[in-house]
Amino acid sequence: MTHRDKESTIFLLEKYNLAKYFRDIVSVEEQGFTRKPHSSSYEYVLKSYPIDLVVGDRDLDLIPARKLNIKTVAFQNRNIEADFHIDSYADFIPEVLNLLHQK
Repeated sequence: MTHRDKESTIFLLEKYNLAKYFRDIVSVEEQGFTRKPHSSSYEYVLKSYPIDLVVGDRDLDLIPARKLNIKTVAFQNRNIEADFHIDSYADFIPEVLNLLHQK
């Protein structure tokens, strides 16, 4: 779920070797959903995929996830409520995925 366009999102995911962890990318504006923190885009994805985790750098990214009881990761923002906080893309696997797999 992103306000970015799909092309730039795919570029970043591939650059940091994270694309393999995503099945689909929903660009809120490109696909006509109400902007976050409205949960309609998250509900749309939940119909097709079991979402385990939402990553965001703003509280409005994580509000819909918390509303739907999805675990959250705050990116480069330790001032928002989240299950995990990371400061770089490189932190995602060791600080989030590895911990989730241990549970």
